[in-house]
Amino acid sequence: MLQYDCAGRLALASLVAVAGMVFLVPATRAEVPQDAHRAFYSISTGRLTGAATIIGVSGAMTSEWERGCDGWTATQKLVVSMERQEGPAVVSEVSASVFEAHDGTRLRFTSRTTIDNEVIEQVRGRAQRPSSDAPGQAVYMEPAGLTVKLPAGTLFPYQHTLAMIDAAVSGASRDFSPFFDGSQPDNSPLDVNSLILGNAHPADEGPESRLGPLMAHRWWPVRMAFFSHGDASGEPVIEMTQYVQENGVVRRFTFDYGDFDIVATLERIEPIEALACK
Repeated sequence: MLQYDCAGRLALASLVAVAGMVFLVPATRAEVPQDAHRAFYSISTGRLTGAATIIGVSGAMTSEWERGCDGWTATQKLVVSMERQEGPAVVSEVSASVFEAHDGTRLRFTSRTTIDNEVIEQVRGRAQRPSSDAPGQAVYMEPAGLTVKLPAGTLFPYQHTLAMIDAAVSGASRDFSPFFDGSQPDNSPLDVNSLILGNAHPADEGPESRLGPLMAHRWWPVRMAFFSHGDASGEPVIEMTQYVQENGVVRRFTFDYGDFDIVATLERIEPIEALACK
């Protein structure tokens, strides 16, 4: 179902890309601290072709990343109304939460997707491995009994954000990594190919620069394609372009569905104060 496909892919994209947290990257990598924040995006229609069955999209997305003493918690809420050429509009809602340990060894995840108030998919589980770059395994409580093996080098959401920013800062044009966040269990883990599209843009370029101090950072357009693991020559599960800042804030997403695009534009952003940990 097209509407469910859009909602699920938007949920995954929000976990992948809106990853900003207060964490100092080693000096050999990106040197700007990642900023914990709460971001509010408007959802609108981008490109439409004559073959598109969707004629309009509207909605909102909220994304929050918060630092805890043991790790980082990300929560996302997405509501999208899709107008079709025939029939009434369809309303999709996605809520998701991920906890990622500071050392990259543990991940807890949950997500719920509804279409017109009917639950279409619900996932809940956890992943564990002995070290951040070692093989591991994810065990799902929903759907019950499902397990997914994670190959060595699989990146959790925050790890992936650091790798992408590191590639951009170092002047690389590409980063390719296996990725896991618990969503899309039938396709997990995914392989993500990130292409950095040119040099950094200055902080004051673009309308988002007016949104406050968190926007005072250079940014890069990054094109990302997600594939089923080991099938990078096939059709991507997800394709999107994002404008990502050096501090982890994403200014804009463009989700590519072939016949049409959905655009998420940052409208408001606020910092989240870190907890005091012993």
